[in-house]
Amino acid sequence: MSASLTLRQVSFKQAKRQTIFPTSITLPYGTRVAIVGLNGAGKTTLLKLIVGELKLTSGKIEYSNGRSLSQLIGTAQLGYQAADMDALSELTANEYLQLCCTLKNYSPTKMKHKISCVNEQWDLEKILGMPVKKLSQGNLRKLSIAQAFLGEPDFIILDEPTQALDPIEQERFITNLLGLEHHHLCLFSSHHISEAVRTAESVIMMHQGAVVACLELSNTRNFWIVSQQSPSDFNCIAELEINLNYRGKYKNLYEVREPHLSPKELQQVALKHNLEVSILGDHSQALMPIFNLLANDEL
Repeated sequence: MSASLTLRQVSFKQAKRQTIFPTSITLPYGTRVAIVGLNGAGKTTLLKLIVGELKLTSGKIEYSNGRSLSQLIGTAQLGYQAADMDALSELTANEYLQLCCTLKNYSPTKMKHKISCVNEQWDLEKILGMPVKKLSQGNLRKLSIAQAFLGEPDFIILDEPTQALDPIEQERFITNLLGLEHHHLCLFSSHHISEAVRTAESVIMMHQGAVVACLELSNTRNFWIVSQQSPSDFNCIAELEINLNYRGKYKNLYEVREPHLSPKELQQVALKHNLEVSILGDHSQALMPIFNLLANDEL
């Protein structure tokens, strides 16, 4: 069955504070998706909701044509790497992987094969015999990522996976994700725009618990603009499909879909109608400008 993930008006409140605002997204199979945003954007909270570590306040999450999370937990179809991993007493790295395989109901024969695969994929040989609690932060993170890949699950969810990894292991991470087969759906969070651009096919930009934009990096037709104008101000150029994507404090973020005008031509039309518009570029080009606007509190 093809892997897909759908969030339907998912929200989360903690201590009466809205941490995740209503969010609806569908992520198709065979894609690598990065969630990026500043500290406190809600990336980890959203991932915890997706894997069931936190309980939704409202909304629904569906995996592959209506399957619920409860049907996936404890199976080989879901691989999850949490942002923090506590040392497990005196277990060695190999014993930890064996425990993970047991929780996924692998037989002893399959267990050996699955561990051998992630060992080769993530170069774990030197640490397999070491106690987990004695691993460096980098090796602990690598082990945590590796266990999420046991059995090549349909859904791979990774929270800040490259944090604490050295440059060589960061490159290994990117190479392994780029090598995933098309029956996987990989969703990972990151602080690094360059890493997201190199590794992901689409990017979800978050800010203060809200999804600001979903950017398909290969989409060179649609483009993004920011403006102080309200949506109604664009009625005078209604022949263009200009969609409000995020209502900011100072400016609004719009996506221009299937445009029959180039960005330069839109700029000229906007000037003619006395509309203030800044062009950010297509989906790939707009990623860093949107991030900078959020970082500098200009949106």
